[in-house]
Amino acid sequence: TTQVFTFIELFIRIYFSSRKEKTTLINVHSLIVLPIGYILKKLFSSKLIYDTHELETETRGLRGNTKKVFKYLEEKIIRECDFVVVVGSEIEKWYRTTYNISRVVNVMNCPEYQKVDKKNLFREEFNIPKNKRIVLYQGGLNESRGVGLLLDAFKKNQDAPYVLMLMGYGVLANDAEESAKNYDNIYYKTAVSPEVLLDYTTSADIGVHWIDDSCLNHQYCMPNKLFEYLMAGLPVAVSNLLEMSAFVKENQVGVVINTWRPEELFTALDKIVEIDEDKLQENAVRVSKKYNWQTQGSAYIEAIKEIM
Repeated sequence: TTQVFTFIELFIRIYFSSRKEKTTLINVHSLIVLPIGYILKKLFSSKLIYDTHELETETRGLRGNTKKVFKYLEEKIIRECDFVVVVGSEIEKWYRTTYNISRVVNVMNCPEYQKVDKKNLFREEFNIPKNKRIVLYQGGLNESRGVGLLLDAFKKNQDAPYVLMLMGYGVLANDAEESAKNYDNIYYKTAVSPEVLLDYTTSADIGVHWIDDSCLNHQYCMPNKLFEYLMAGLPVAVSNLLEMSAFVKENQVGVVINTWRPEELFTALDKIVEIDEDKLQENAVRVSKKYNWQTQGSAYIEAIKEIM
């Protein structure tokens, strides 16, 4: 039903648009609606962009016959796209080799660049001791992002010189809220608006993204929150996944959590302190000036100009 209404709405929009403009551009942001984009491209001789935000056919939850159908659709339609947008170099390589296509543009999922002044919002709101470093996870609160492991690790290490701040929403939000009530070293804050997000991000000391190695999409991921941490000047602790760990090591902006075990987290956090947090923060700010929407978006705009 949703697909039908989506098709009808887009048909009407593109019909009237095509009467005014020489060329209509259809930008599809998900594999599930790619067939609709393809049909509309043929009906109106439009340009079609497949703007995939992840490696959709290799995600954690896609299995069995559903996966086969999705892979079949993508393989059949992707060569009809005027170009494909991806969010990382490894995903770009995968699409080029798997489907033998050349029109692939890598546009990393970065926020707009802005100079962010250091804030202290978490300590002021939650009265967090000054001698404790705030380890921040922001985003979707679910198991595959390591939220359960983070909670387990901090519950077992209440005397460590770190506290955990979980900020976001998701299936584990209740667990996060309950843990915050029962443990002095765990805090929970609901998601905040994008306008003030980086003010809260920069109020932490270390950013963490501990996603699991459960699918190829995770191995190749370059999540938006990584770039948000860097924009806020935070050193990061990340999973030992192919693309993300290579980026962190190459740019010297943090450390890699080697294994999917709670005790490894504190080993990584201690390394950050030993390396020199000030230097890591300087590197984070430097990298954010290179990886932001102003620089990444230019490749997107040039690709659109070329096909239009």
